[in-house]
Amino acid sequence: MSDVGEIIASSGCAKEYFNLEECLGEHDRDFRQCKKSMDMLKKCSDEQRLKKANASKYNPVEKSQSVIEIPRPTLK
Repeated sequence: MSDVGEIIASSGCAKEYFNLEECLGEHDRDFRQCKKSMDMLKKCSDEQRLKKANASKYNPVEKSQSVIEIPRPTLK
């Protein structure tokens, strides 16, 4: 699977994304004809973003798992 495909699959909104792509294909990429599909994708995306924000807000384990970069010594 391509990087873009992985992002779409992990977004939680793949069904809405592909519905929009199908609509755009049917209407010669005219976004005006696909407003309903765009609104559904936006709604799903907003819900997923909120769900993710709430999960990290109430899960202190996730917050503490941030990556700490340790500087590497430079060779001279």
